[in-house]
Amino acid sequence: MMPVHQPHSMLRNHPHTPSVLQASNLVPFGELLHGITTRHGGASNGPYQSLNLSFDVGDRPDRVRQNYRRVSRLLSFDLASLVAGQQIHHNSIALIDESYRTCGCFLPETIVPATDGLATNVPGITLMARYADCVPLLFFNQARRTVGIAHAGWKGTLARIGQSMIELLAAQFKCRPEETLVVIGPSIGPCCYQVDAGMADLGVRELPPNEHCFVTAPGGGRLTFDLWEANRRQLMTAGVQEGHIGSAEICTSCNTDLFFSYRRETKITGRFGAFIGLKMPDAV
Repeated sequence: MMPVHQPHSMLRNHPHTPSVLQASNLVPFGELLHGITTRHGGASNGPYQSLNLSFDVGDRPDRVRQNYRRVSRLLSFDLASLVAGQQIHHNSIALIDESYRTCGCFLPETIVPATDGLATNVPGITLMARYADCVPLLFFNQARRTVGIAHAGWKGTLARIGQSMIELLAAQFKCRPEETLVVIGPSIGPCCYQVDAGMADLGVRELPPNEHCFVTAPGGGRLTFDLWEANRRQLMTAGVQEGHIGSAEICTSCNTDLFFSYRRETKITGRFGAFIGLKMPDAV
């Protein structure tokens, strides 16, 4: 396995494998299972090398299944309990109840349709989403024993999926925003996410002024969009305390040795995964 260099201090290598990173603000909670995979330690090859977790990018399905089996062993969860959404780059969020516990809802034929966010308070269910430049958002409220995950691309960010998740957790599970912890995982950073004037105009129309995180290089150069900061500000608007938001600030486009990047790798690449779930009481 290719060695993984030390990530940003907010993320740390899993104690048993460098293929999985964990967030420092979530590690202390023994009842919580979580991790963000790198691109290493899998069975895929070519542009999907090696821990690709998407069935929809051209990789061999048997290799993708093998990659899921490896991650389930590394993070100690049952694949039958794994739930993923059919990501459509919007702000829809699905509530995951007890009925999903043994469905194996990560396969193309069983995946939760048309959703970019998942939330549950059911122990023994693991939520996951897939990424290759979009922003992973992980949510945990210890007081209400509730977790969530979201996929925030530029469309999801403009649609405020992070804020939507905080509002849903409050409405459905009585999670107080000020008690909720959030992780902003690795994604394309403001260093690399160049956009055109049309997208900036759309962002200005869709977002309030304090969330216009578009930056023009000195001298009128390239225009970039800071997805990390836009999501952070939206979470704070929703009531999350600034100190409860951990941001990895790792650019996937700058670090294709660690992560898949749709932009840097000219659209043909794999997807890494983010996972979160509540352990069964007897596993804590």
